[in-house]
Amino acid sequence: MEKIVLDILSNHMRFTYEIVPPSDILSSGYLQRNGSWTGTTGQLQRREVDMCVTWGAPSLAKTSVMDVSYPVVYVDSSIMIPFPRQKRLTLRNQASTFRMTLFVSVFGVFIITNYYTASYTSMLSSPNFKPIVNSIEDLATSDSVKTLLIKGSSTDEYIMSSTDPTLKKISDQMRRYPERRILDAYTVEDISTVVKEDSALIIVKSNGESLIEQSYKINKKCRVTLAEKTFFSRQQTFSYPKKSPIAKEIDYDLLLLHQAGLIQYAEKRAQMGHNPCRISDMKKAQSEKIAPLKLRNQMSAAFVFLSIGFGLGVLVFIGELIAAKIKKKSRIISGSVTVN
Repeated sequence: MEKIVLDILSNHMRFTYEIVPPSDILSSGYLQRNGSWTGTTGQLQRREVDMCVTWGAPSLAKTSVMDVSYPVVYVDSSIMIPFPRQKRLTLRNQASTFRMTLFVSVFGVFIITNYYTASYTSMLSSPNFKPIVNSIEDLATSDSVKTLLIKGSSTDEYIMSSTDPTLKKISDQMRRYPERRILDAYTVEDISTVVKEDSALIIVKSNGESLIEQSYKINKKCRVTLAEKTFFSRQQTFSYPKKSPIAKEIDYDLLLLHQAGLIQYAEKRAQMGHNPCRISDMKKAQSEKIAPLKLRNQMSAAFVFLSIGFGLGVLVFIGELIAAKIKKKSRIISGSVTVN
């Protein structure tokens, strides 16, 4: 989306630009012991560039080396996790013989009442996905999932300095395992080589979706996805070297773009039309593919069980009636013999 907004600005303000990526890490960067910054913040500090168009959140630690623009967009943080394995519901080892017989009888009656309206679909064939975590709270309390952060990112900076109890648990983990603050998330060809097995990467949602799309194109299948629950919505800005002469003019035009609805237009253009690895979308797509059960093929076995159960029930009922009559007759005969 940054590229779309930059193109709108350049067309409106009639300037040309050249993208110069940082030579060390592809993030906003972190403060080193010698007082210099890495990443895009280092570029601004050294005045190697006129402007940084990579989204970033305002930071008190960086105010001495850069200025920030008028807020451009708001983004959420998300959790990238390995794509969960698909499980299907089965009846294996789930019931005793008596319970199975009862279930089949009730199941058969239910099908009969719903078959002609085609309102029943096979929930037993719906996919069941169990992600390793669903939220930032799950991640903070998990003993089996390794948390990863992109060192120098705005999310990394926020979490490492947060006093929120949940986020503080994660920052404590990062201090115990500093190797989990990684640098290569944006440079690897396939993010699934980083986020695998029992690991989870905290990342801005829009960046995560872009990396997932790239991984899907490489592997032709889903290897990573995002946890459904997001957190920490915050404003994102451009940034300039301290006291930049172009800052006021660009800020003014950003405000005009907001008023004209062009920022919203850029957001819609940047959004993925369909995320093939979003679990909720996949469940919905699978459920839409499930056809109503057919009476002659899928449900024939259920009706066989139902018929057998009904037949046995009738035979038992008749047998009980016959036994009751014989018992009653024997009692009458026995009573007659006693009177005589």
